[in-house]
Amino acid sequence: MTEPSRVELFADALDRLPVVRTGEREPISPSVRRGVWFRDGRRCQWCGTLDNLQLDHIVPWSNGGSDRSDNLRLLCADCNELRSNRRTDIWTRVLPLAYECSRCARPCSYLTDDDETVEYVEQADRVGAYCMACRTPGLAERWTLL
Repeated sequence: MTEPSRVELFADALDRLPVVRTGEREPISPSVRRGVWFRDGRRCQWCGTLDNLQLDHIVPWSNGGSDRSDNLRLLCADCNELRSNRRTDIWTRVLPLAYECSRCARPCSYLTDDDETVEYVEQADRVGAYCMACRTPGLAERWTLL
C-alpha cells in the first residue's frame, strides 16, 4: 500500500471538523438513548442494518455538538467509523424527542370570568417532535423536549 500524498492528507484534513472539546463527557441519559432507538426504528440511518448500532452525534461532540436528541441518530459501527468527525452531513436534522405530544397530552385549561372552562394551547410554542408516549411524530410543547 502506498503512502498518501500531501494533497490527499490536506484534503482529508479539510474534510474534518475542528476538535474544540476533548476529555470525558456526561453519559447520554437512558431516556434519550431509548427514544432515539425508537425514533430511528432500531436501524442504521445510513445503510439500514440492524447490527452493531451506536449513537452518533450529527454535529460531533468533539466539535461542540450537544447530547440533545435532535443531534443524535443511530449508525452502525462501520458507518459511524467511516463518518468519524467528517463534514459529511452535519446539516442533517432529525426530530427532537418529547415526553408527550399534542395528541396524547392533556390540554391546559383556564376559567373565564363566567366560570366557563376553556382549553388553551399556544400553537407558536409547539414544534415537530417524536413523542415518547405514543411513539409517533407529532407536535409538542417546547418544554417537553429532551
